[in-house]
Amino acid sequence: MSRAERLAEHAAPDLTSMIDVVFLLLIFFLCTLQFRALEGQLPTHLPRDLGGGAGAVTTLQLPLELLLVRDAGGPRVRLGPVVGSSRSDGGWIGVGGVEARVAAARARDPDLRVLIRSGEGVLHDDVVTVVDACLSAGIGKIIFGETR
Repeated sequence: MSRAERLAEHAAPDLTSMIDVVFLLLIFFLCTLQFRALEGQLPTHLPRDLGGGAGAVTTLQLPLELLLVRDAGGPRVRLGPVVGSSRSDGGWIGVGGVEARVAAARARDPDLRVLIRSGEGVLHDDVVTVVDACLSAGIGKIIFGETR
């Protein structure tokens, strides 16, 4: 056996015991690990000497709800609670009258948002027509919701 072969045999250390120690440390840290539940908590330190007085009142801004349905007479839209209707038809209007009603509502509230809900049988073309009417009336915030 040559000298190089003997040196190669002695140069390889036995790593078995080191691997055992690493795995024991890994198991130890995994068993002692405690997760903190941060969801739903907001750690704040509020001053005790300030506050308690009435501040500015913030009102909840509800979106204008448009319910779009299609029946034998074609597509119709019912305006929701923000723009109430005293008409005898219960607030149902044709798709062509949406732009004027939304523009009137936007004149009262410049930051108006529109929520569009559609019923069964409504065509995509009807929804696009209502969205175009809202955009023409100057509404930039349009939300699509599920039908109740």
